[in-house]
Amino acid sequence: MVIGVIYSLMALGITFIYSIMKMINWGMGEFYMIGSYVQYALIVNLVGPHRWYLAVPLAMGAVFLLGLVVQRFLLRPMFVGGVDRRDEYATIITIALMVFFRNLAIVL
Repeated sequence: MVIGVIYSLMALGITFIYSIMKMINWGMGEFYMIGSYVQYALIVNLVGPHRWYLAVPLAMGAVFLLGLVVQRFLLRPMFVGGVDRRDEYATIITIALMVFFRNLAIVL
């Protein structure tokens, strides 16, 4: 049941991103993965298992800041600048982010 709720929230997020930005973020799952890793690290190292509920908003804030940095520096030129092929640019950037975050998770 819980995994179904997680999948539905992920699908809802992908739908919102596509409807607003008219692009598919291929690295969306990796942002969820990073949020899980950040939450786990916070529980183990900072807040402890008895106060796990404090790690949830902190992990959400950390992933929000990461997404904000990615949007400002990598995806914003697609809308502000004179990028000719927006779809190809967005696909290349988000697939590169997907590969980078997966490899970063393997290394860490």
